[in-house]
Amino acid sequence: MKAILFGALIGSFFGFLLKDLTGERTLITLVNTTRTPGSIASYLLSLATAMMIAGITVVAFARKKDAQPILSVEDFWGGVFVGFLAGYTGKSFLDKTVVPH
Repeated sequence: MKAILFGALIGSFFGFLLKDLTGERTLITLVNTTRTPGSIASYLLSLATAMMIAGITVVAFARKKDAQPILSVEDFWGGVFVGFLAGYTGKSFLDKTVVPH
């Protein structure tokens, strides 16, 4: 379980960075234009949120033993994959995978 969770955290970090580098709000832009600690803190809080979403999602998928899972997370690389998706898409990934409608 530790390897899966660690993989999810790494994956979410890289997913968040990829989205950041291809999006409008990049860390480099925040540092060069605003130079306020609040904007950098907001960025880091968003990164931590993405990592928490990845951790919650991986635990939810790894704990399903008896049911037929939509997505099976069984090793480090599965954790990286799910973490990447969670980091890249953010809250919408959590809404679509874990929260029942």
